[in-house]
Amino acid sequence: MENFTEDDIKYLAYTLLTMTLIGLQCTIVPIVIVSKARRKYFTQNFMDQFLQAPTTDGEDINEPILPAKGGYPDMGSGRYTEKLEYSQWYEYNNAQRVHLNFVEQLPLIQALIFITALKTPLAALILSITYFVLRLVYAVGYAAKGPNFRGFGAVPILLCLVILFGFSFYTCGDYMKHYNDTSVTPPVQSVDGQIIKL
Repeated sequence: MENFTEDDIKYLAYTLLTMTLIGLQCTIVPIVIVSKARRKYFTQNFMDQFLQAPTTDGEDINEPILPAKGGYPDMGSGRYTEKLEYSQWYEYNNAQRVHLNFVEQLPLIQALIFITALKTPLAALILSITYFVLRLVYAVGYAAKGPNFRGFGAVPILLCLVILFGFSFYTCGDYMKHYNDTSVTPPVQSVDGQIIKL
């Protein structure tokens, strides 16, 4: 990073901002898409069927078990969703997959963008913005039309990942080369005729 120009520093700053927006995007997606599906299908009337009556344990009366609002903790294959019609189950699980796929990829994409930015900040900025936009395309396509339409976002996202892997390996290789160069021939400095290794 010691060879960064002013433009490189600016690109790095915008890349960090975009990485933050990608994290925010991952936080907002469940609120917009998954919460909407939860409100649509796990209504109070639907959840009342899971209400368990008070039970007695000797002389004590146990409180009724109230199902959680919104169908929690069901993530798409639990007791609540098995009572949905197939079309409802399908739509709900599409919404869940949008979010879970994002969460699964978030650590990897953030790491690759950051590693890329250490050596090629402009490339990192372009690819991070591209990823941000493609994530929106993927989310809308998957939630609205199901898994058959996720390819409109998934294929370009995969290409973006492959390119980021390439840049990340380039960055790692460059840093390793720099480390090897300095470890084999350490810089020296002469002070009063004495050689000092730095």
